[in-house]
Amino acid sequence: MNFRSYILILLAFAIITGCHNSPHSKWKAHKANDDQLTNQEKIDLFVAGSNNLSSSSLAAVAQLYQNEEAWTKAMMAIQLAIREEPMNSSYHSLKADYAFQLGQKSVAYREALTAYQLGSKSLKQSLDLARMAVVLSEFSIVNNIIDSLLIAYPDDVDVLYMAARKHDNNNNVALAGEYYQKVYALHPENRDNTIFYAQFLMAQNDLTGAKMLLAAIDENVPKGTYLLQGDVYYGLEEYDSAAIYYNLALVESADTATYSKILNSYVLAENSDSLISKGQSAVLAYPGNEKYLLLTARTLDKRYRFEDALQYYLTLYQLDTLDTLVKEELTYVQRKIAYLQRKRQEERLLADSLSKSLSEEN
Repeated sequence: MNFRSYILILLAFAIITGCHNSPHSKWKAHKANDDQLTNQEKIDLFVAGSNNLSSSSLAAVAQLYQNEEAWTKAMMAIQLAIREEPMNSSYHSLKADYAFQLGQKSVAYREALTAYQLGSKSLKQSLDLARMAVVLSEFSIVNNIIDSLLIAYPDDVDVLYMAARKHDNNNNVALAGEYYQKVYALHPENRDNTIFYAQFLMAQNDLTGAKMLLAAIDENVPKGTYLLQGDVYYGLEEYDSAAIYYNLALVESADTATYSKILNSYVLAENSDSLISKGQSAVLAYPGNEKYLLLTARTLDKRYRFEDALQYYLTLYQLDTLDTLVKEELTYVQRKIAYLQRKRQEERLLADSLSKSLSEEN
């Protein structure tokens, strides 16, 4: 056996088994990092030492990439290990972890389920599967698993959160509220719990409670959270505040539903300046949306900005020449503009006449 092969064997043993000391062992066990090699150097040794790595070596390489948080490379390595040994539940557990880190939540759930079915259904495998299922709101398989986890970990905040989500999904209001509250009391920084707890309270028409929970959430949250915050303030008839959060959601990504929430908030808040500004932005983003065109035109009309309103009415009329209501409003605005033009002309003539009279007197 050459030196390189010897090193490979030591590495594989250290990484995969962990090399724990035994109280009855005559030899001192060595940890995987006792060799002072970097993770990449260890990977290079594995790859250089064999053209056809075994499944256990591939899994060891995956875990070295995991240590570097190189999730894509870890995923590639563990997939090769699974190809070599598809019935190894621990490999599927690793793949579930890597998929979750890569945002592949459906894959993560499927792999966690596979690991659970192939394995000994240990507490860790149960925890992994339940955690993935809760993220996807897929409770059909894990309801009983969550119950067993509660028995094993009655004070664990993650398990309590799973229980809250499970009971919320099953419309068990009393238990859902109890577990959400327990998690919030033990770990108020748990953002997921806070958001789902707030949604739960909204469903119970406790808007004040939901508002209190969401007020503690930091910035840089997902769009859905901004929308939830906006909905809470909208339900409390605090329309200007609702618009603030809807606008934050719009920054994340624009869509007609969010634009409509903002515009409705400004209508109810009677904030015509913001309504015009956001209406114009909505028309630019969705030039064929007749609702946005009409709302912007009418608001401009009410603010005596007839010529600006005319442009939106003309666009609306071009979109649907058979819309009699738009035609009437367009005609009415044109009459207003004509009246103002005549009035301005008369005022200019009067001013010129007075100026001429003053000049003659002098």
